[in-house]
Amino acid sequence: MQCEELPIYGCRFSEQDTLKLLRQYLIKIDISQARSVQLIADGPPWIWNRVPDLLVELGVKKEQLTQTLDYYHASQYVHNLVDAMPKRVSKTERKRLLSTFLDCLNTNKVAEIVRSA
Repeated sequence: MQCEELPIYGCRFSEQDTLKLLRQYLIKIDISQARSVQLIADGPPWIWNRVPDLLVELGVKKEQLTQTLDYYHASQYVHNLVDAMPKRVSKTERKRLLSTFLDCLNTNKVAEIVRSA
């Protein structure tokens, strides 16, 4: 397939505007013909909650869709989380938690970070 336009890699539009633009683009490239689709995002709930449904609505089968958490951006959030911990949490404990949380990202155990934090 030849694409004459670049995909949307990053933007500062509202959620609705982004989804509208994404829908137009996906229709234009006939996303339903893709053998597989990988959704890579850094965690905003609206992406995970709405884009898979949009893809299915446009003809992508659920089994063709892979959702991947963007490690680079997610690790930034984990660092910020540990940095924002109360002062009563020692530097040693912060270091241990950071290591644990980053391991959770690497082993697809993101929910454990939420439970621990």
